[in-house]
Amino acid sequence: MSPNNSVKLTMPFVIALGETAAKLHPEANLYIDNHLAYYSDSFRQTLGLHGEILHDPDEQMLAQRLDAISGSQVEVITTLQGRYGLSLFGPIMNHLIDRGTNVLVTIEPILEITGAPSGVLPRIRLRRSLEASVAKSRQLRVFLCHTTKDKPLVRDLYRRLQGLGAEVWFDEESLLPGQDWNAEIRRAIGDSDLVIVCLSRRAVDKVGYVQKEIRLALDCADEQPGGALYIVPVKLEECEVPNRLKRWHWVNLWEDVGPDRLAQTLHARASDLRRREMSGGA
Repeated sequence: MSPNNSVKLTMPFVIALGETAAKLHPEANLYIDNHLAYYSDSFRQTLGLHGEILHDPDEQMLAQRLDAISGSQVEVITTLQGRYGLSLFGPIMNHLIDRGTNVLVTIEPILEITGAPSGVLPRIRLRRSLEASVAKSRQLRVFLCHTTKDKPLVRDLYRRLQGLGAEVWFDEESLLPGQDWNAEIRRAIGDSDLVIVCLSRRAVDKVGYVQKEIRLALDCADEQPGGALYIVPVKLEECEVPNRLKRWHWVNLWEDVGPDRLAQTLHARASDLRRREMSGGA
């Protein structure tokens, strides 16, 4: 199978990461380990290992092979022990998830049990949805900053963002009767992972609360880690971008590629947050 070919599978594509995982799972499609390559063909057949072996891959080789199965249903099996279980597990997970792959992880720690017969390897299979537990992901929280006169266009954007899986704060949907709207907006901006500033000639020329929301978002942007996506100017129509927002690249939503470009931004921000969570970062 060429690594440059995209693979669409109905059954999970199984990756066994490490020698022990491979021996426990002869049905795997791909084995990533440096020991297995030294086994003779006959010995591998005796073990029942018929899948492809990726021997001591460098970063480029691994990326090419994973690209070939990205988008498929993938199961990664590992003991989280040894060189491969420790060093490659994280990069493999990040690579697959960043490309929209639905990944299931089987973690099989090998336990030392006193009195166990020689050669017996007791196993514990822990099957998890990676996005639900390993990556500890959640819905991306998005705040929509806009002027009231743009409500029809922003309402369409709100539904589009929901369709992408985001948790969107949109005042006419998120504010409850009796709530202090000023306090709720401040809280929502502070809690958001991404602030989308909807720009139009009406919003740019208007003096009022939308300008205050932009100031609040700018304050929160200063608290974000360096390089983090946070403020996204979105032009609903051709208009001038305010000077204080010109440092961020904007998207023209009315163009054919506009919605796709915005979706890429949400995906990039969600991937960045997953990486930070997995590495223990803020």
